[in-house]
Amino acid sequence: EYGAQNAPTKQQLQDAQGDIEDLVPGDQTTVFGRAARKAALQSMTTNFEMSAREQMINLRIQAQQENMDTATFTEQSNAIIDGYTSTLQDISPSAALNFRATMATVGNSALLAHSNKLLANQKEQDKATAADNVDLIINGRPDDMYFGSLSDIFEQGSTAKSSTQDYVSMAEKIEMQRMSVINMATEIGDSAFLTSKLKAFDEKVDELYATSTSGWLNQAPAERLQQLSTGQITDTRFADIWSNMTTDQQQK
Repeated sequence: EYGAQNAPTKQQLQDAQGDIEDLVPGDQTTVFGRAARKAALQSMTTNFEMSAREQMINLRIQAQQENMDTATFTEQSNAIIDGYTSTLQDISPSAALNFRATMATVGNSALLAHSNKLLANQKEQDKATAADNVDLIINGRPDDMYFGSLSDIFEQGSTAKSSTQDYVSMAEKIEMQRMSVINMATEIGDSAFLTSKLKAFDEKVDELYATSTSGWLNQAPAERLQQLSTGQITDTRFADIWSNMTTDQQQK
């Protein structure tokens, strides 16, 4: 009881001049002295642990607010543990060893929790980036609807074969964009995201085919309906669009 009541605080030990062991009650020569010293060391270790745990909690909060990387978190966590351990080391190497073992477990648990938080944050960030890129493919940019989007494919049509490039149909270009959507969604591992974005993608393709068809038809309905029925489409650009549709899309 005497040792516990008179155990020095960390601040007292830090402020002490000379041999800090003199501040610890008890001694190594008498029964009373040994008991008092043991109680004092136990009290100090407990107080140090509570204080160190509190600092760990504050570090976790700071790390979350600053999105601290794991290397910095580990460095600061070790600094907390080392600060208390070095103080105990000068008084009792065995107490310091036990304290470090206990707090190392706390530090490792804190690091794992912070790492998981970073991974979760990164996953959300990757999901947001993927969503932005998929929306760009489907709808284009607000200031340029044809930039890297499905509308761009409908604007350009199929790529003709030349001496420097092979023929690439509109349907093939659309499928390549569709695969990009699948790859981005797969990367973030969200099946619901993939399902919803593929649905939006396919609906946009159908919409663009329908809009292209109605726009072409409305310029000369009777004549162009006749062309559709005979398959003799004179407009080269629309003939390309029509030939890339599936039967279902043509019927729609």
